[in-house]
Formats: sequence, structure tokens, C-alpha cells
Amino acid sequence: MKTILETFICGYDNTCDRLCFSMHKTDITTFQGDPDKALSALLKNIGFNENMDPVCAHSTSWRYEMQKIVLTYLVWTDTRHINTQNRQTLEMEDTSHPLSKGRLSPRPAHISQEDVLRHGLRHLSFLVYRENPFVLEAAIKTGSIDFLKSLEPAPAGKMLKGA
Repeated sequence: MKTILETFICGYDNTCDRLCFSMHKTDITTFQGDPDKALSALLKNIGFNENMDPVCAHSTSWRYEMQKIVLTYLVWTDTRHINTQNRQTLEMEDTSHPLSKGRLSPRPAHISQEDVLRHGLRHLSFLVYRENPFVLEAAIKTGSIDFLKSLEPAPAGKMLKGA
């Protein structure tokens, strides 16, 4: 089955109060090994290096989509590291998320790019809430800690009530 590595390079722009991102899709069907290594190769290819600061990467989801498996990673960084040629923004006013089709069909009927990104951001919020050292450090260094804390944290598709 075809496997796609979907990577969102994200950062919060405090000057205009918006999330900036670029999205990259790479076919890793023939890649033999850990998808984290494929992510590292992609990041190196687009100009990131292991010592770049601040940056952190986290796998946030996977899904079946039109005869393929899509593995999603979010890379949190300073907005100056996001390529301006394919930079996009995400409106954060809509915090809704797609619902499952039923008790034994957890996958929503339709998942948009924005849904995937919002899910990943809620996941990063959860990691900030749980004080994950890599995500917390990147959030502090990029000045986005308040932004990530403002989102409703969610681990693995579940919303935390009162978190």
C-alpha cells in the first residue's frame, strides 16, 4: 500500500496573531525503515538541520485516505524558518473537529487539510500541557507558548475536559 509522509512546518506569528505553515507530501512507500528517518531526510532537504533552534518535530496522526496511508508530522519552529513561497495561514476561530462515523468506525467521513493541522495543534497543546520538554522548549523560544496553551489539548483524538 502506498505510504505518504505529510509534514506541516508550523509557527505562530505574534506580530499578526496567526498561524503560518507550509505543507509537504513525500511518497515513502519504498522507504525501508523508521518514518522518523524519512522526516529527517525531508527536513534536511528543505534546509533544516539537527541543531536548528528552535525546532521540534512530533508525529501527530495517521489515516487511510484513497488507497494510501498518510503519516502526519508537525514541525514547530520560528516563522522565519517557514518557506515564504508556499507559506499559508490558518484561521483559528473555527476550533471544531470532524466527528467519527460511529462507534466502530472512528474515522470521520471527510478530513480536510485544516482538520489535520488543527488536530496536530491540539496534540501539541496537550504536550505543552503535559510539559513535554522538546515541545515546551520550542514553544517558549518561539514566543508561542500562550498560543499553544490557548488551544483545547487533545491526545490521540480525544478532547480533554477542563484541562
